[in-house]
Amino acid sequence: MNTDFVSFGDPNRFEIAMRWRKDAEPRIRRPAHYGWSIGDLRLTVGGTTLTGNANGQNAQSFVSWYLLPIAQWFADNWQALLHQADFPWHESSSAPAVTVVGGKLMALIDARDEQGREEYRAAQAWRNAHAMNSASNGGLLPDLFLRRYLDTIEMSWTGRPPLFAPDQFRFSSGRGLAYLAVRDVAIPLWESLEWVAESGKENALEPADRIALAKLASRLEALQQETVISLTAHRIGSRIAKSALAALRARGLEDRFLNDNERVSGVPAVARFSPAVAMFGGLSPDLTESDVITLSDVIAHAYRSDQESALLTELVSSDGGPPIGAPHAEGYEWASDLLEKEFLGEIVSSFVDVEMFLIKLGVSLHEVSLETESIRGVALAGDGLVPTIVVNKTSVFNVTPSGRRFTLAHEMCHLFYDRTLAKGVGISSGPWAPAGVEKRANAFAAMFLMPRHLVVEAFGYQRRYNEFASIATAAERLQVGPSALVEHLYNLNLIDETDREKLRISAKGGQ
Repeated sequence: MNTDFVSFGDPNRFEIAMRWRKDAEPRIRRPAHYGWSIGDLRLTVGGTTLTGNANGQNAQSFVSWYLLPIAQWFADNWQALLHQADFPWHESSSAPAVTVVGGKLMALIDARDEQGREEYRAAQAWRNAHAMNSASNGGLLPDLFLRRYLDTIEMSWTGRPPLFAPDQFRFSSGRGLAYLAVRDVAIPLWESLEWVAESGKENALEPADRIALAKLASRLEALQQETVISLTAHRIGSRIAKSALAALRARGLEDRFLNDNERVSGVPAVARFSPAVAMFGGLSPDLTESDVITLSDVIAHAYRSDQESALLTELVSSDGGPPIGAPHAEGYEWASDLLEKEFLGEIVSSFVDVEMFLIKLGVSLHEVSLETESIRGVALAGDGLVPTIVVNKTSVFNVTPSGRRFTLAHEMCHLFYDRTLAKGVGISSGPWAPAGVEKRANAFAAMFLMPRHLVVEAFGYQRRYNEFASIATAAERLQVGPSALVEHLYNLNLIDETDREKLRISAKGGQ
């Protein structure tokens, strides 16, 4: 038996390494179905060895456990790990999955109402499909979560040992977070599963062992039969995928819906979803058939040119993706940088004319009335699409001119900064969109529409930032909502927390 690790991937990105070992435990004491598959596992993400651990004075870079159930768990949850981005609840936090799910379970563990108990069951089921130590069946595996986040794989971990670990056992990694290209995770992970299925034949000597190993091989074979449309269905839901495909097929866009997705070569995974698929992925799972048709009409209208204006192309940034730090700080920084561009002078007077700016950039603006009120807007671009912003007139955010302007600026942030490497974007703003990306776009919109110098000018020489009457006048001048201006004043350190709370009451009609 080879005692060297067999490694897959790049330790500076994602590496999984395994090796078989002899089990000193008598066979009769081992688990019946996988007790033959003892081995060592080493996981490394961004140069950090997640399996590194110490038990008293003994330290090592790997954990030892049965490899078959670990491989089977990855295979059974393959589609969810690499394609399922959403939590089964509306999540307003921008924290990574390991924090969000842990907090959700802790908050609801003693829930007595039916809704709370149902949410707890949903969170537990999601955890079982995304938390690696769910595969342990008694092994000391790291507290690692994997999920799809836009066109990356989010890996987040705590370094906490399982509750049943020996008192002196500790993982050495601590807390961490990484966003990796889908290919950098899918390829080594798939190769490691194939290695277990093939090399495990040397150890699976009993009939029951061979049957257990054959289950893994059968699952891998089934996964290889996944098509682009079936993988798409894992991302946006089978009902919406079927409806959207039918609607786009009727408009002659079936190939664009399917072929613009980038499948990982030789692996059942999609590295990048087309803007149309990505857009539907951020929508409510209860999206109506009528809304699918309406949005498909918008997509059909957008697929008429592959040309963006030179100015828009110049403004598109590669700095997007998942927020690295505080989402609001990134949004404010990006808007501040944009406002320094000299050509913006003609759209800035006493207020920022965001609509004029978008028209100048060649962005197509659509107003639609969706049955789903929770959708605020949509941003589409790339892959031969005319850069497009959709405003949902039934959204409570868009019933006023100031709210509509905020939505335009919010979606503009997505057009500029949330492109993939292929310069495509399809983001729907609403409760099911990535919270961090949405908070960043909100902050961008606030700063873009309310640059500090215009805010100061709008209040005049008296600068009564903590008086609601002055705020209402300034908001009208800036063409923004009073509530948005109150929050922005606080973020600009022009009012303190006490003033903000008083002004929030006033903005809601409290006085």
